[in-house]
Amino acid sequence: MEAAGAMPSAPAGFSGVHPARLSMISGGGAAPSFGGPSPFNNQNAASMLGGGGGGAAGALSQATRQARRLYVGGILPGTREDDVRVFFNRAMATANLNHEPGDSVVSVYLNHEKKFGFVEFRTTGEATAAMSLDGINFHGQSLKVRRPSDYTAAVATPTPLPLASPLMAMAGMAGMGMNVNAMGGMGMGGPMGAMGAMGMGGPKVELDVSRLGIVSTQVPDGPNKVFCGGLPYDLSENDVKELLSAYGPLKAFHLVRDKESAMSKGYCFFEYADPSVTDGAIAGLNGIQIGSKTLTIRRAVPRGESAPTMPLAGLGMMGMNPMMMPMGMPQQPATRVLVMLNMVTPEELQNEEEYKEIFEDIELECKKYGEVLSVSLPRPGEPGVGKVFVEFADASHAARARAEIEGRQFASRTVLCQYMDPEQYARKAFA
Repeated sequence: MEAAGAMPSAPAGFSGVHPARLSMISGGGAAPSFGGPSPFNNQNAASMLGGGGGGAAGALSQATRQARRLYVGGILPGTREDDVRVFFNRAMATANLNHEPGDSVVSVYLNHEKKFGFVEFRTTGEATAAMSLDGINFHGQSLKVRRPSDYTAAVATPTPLPLASPLMAMAGMAGMGMNVNAMGGMGMGGPMGAMGAMGMGGPKVELDVSRLGIVSTQVPDGPNKVFCGGLPYDLSENDVKELLSAYGPLKAFHLVRDKESAMSKGYCFFEYADPSVTDGAIAGLNGIQIGSKTLTIRRAVPRGESAPTMPLAGLGMMGMNPMMMPMGMPQQPATRVLVMLNMVTPEELQNEEEYKEIFEDIELECKKYGEVLSVSLPRPGEPGVGKVFVEFADASHAARARAEIEGRQFASRTVLCQYMDPEQYARKAFA
């Protein structure tokens, strides 16, 4: 018998869990029962495995929580947590033809100031399926549905509890004097139902999102990904979608916004549900005037090419980590001037509006890593066209920018970087 105020002992299979965490988990109430007349229901399973809902069942449920939670961005101010819970429950019930009884969502947390939230599902399988709800329309706003930053794939498929099989588990329970109905024990009220109540994967969940009319906010790289530039900054997301949808339903759409102000940057990426309409849409939309702006429409990845694999940020020249370069290979000393290669093409710089947008994007990005004194982006016909030159106030700022930018993609091209002699830059010796 434990002394008053003592930390609870770890149940079987959870000896590695810190006592303080077990104490926090305990007392959380019995795990919900999914029915069935069997005496082996979820409450009995939780009790057998660790003393009520706060034992092993509660610990496993807590351990799988990060795999059962999804990040949801784009929440409008004033939205209530209950509204989000009801909305996602209805969406899951509508799109899942084999929806299990009960609510898929068990809790919702919202951060109104930063317009995002976390939605917790009852099983890891439902959380994984709900990833396909990305782009779902909620009160006129497309929601971003993502894995949270603390997600670990291994947690989504936790090691099963030490029950060799449902039959062995029931045999052991019968040996303890429990009246087990073998047939009932194999149903939703049996060991598998208990494991489902603990948050483990359960049966595979597949959603038919076509029933919800979803346009994904993630546009994958590929031959059907289209770039659209020259958009007026005051056009809403729905306005742009309506314009593009004149040639067919959209499969995916992403309007690029400023991270600080959330204002449109004037360009987007999209993909049609029917790839065969892509060429006609490019021909019809490219060059049209909207106010004082001229649209630039083209494939993000030229036909016949595949999107390059993006190396990890911070890789050195030619995709090699500087710490892993062969011995004897010289490493270029950092200077105040950083040259970015493979970021732009001469064709992209011919249009004045697009030139300004690219220039502003590069300048804004580089200012994140230090003080920028000047940016030079040679135009077609000028020496150095296709390269981007950025002068920082200090060599350490340039080094920081290189570590973050090199290896990333700009319009599906992998960016490479090198340093330049500041005196050469001052003379504009860009050739």
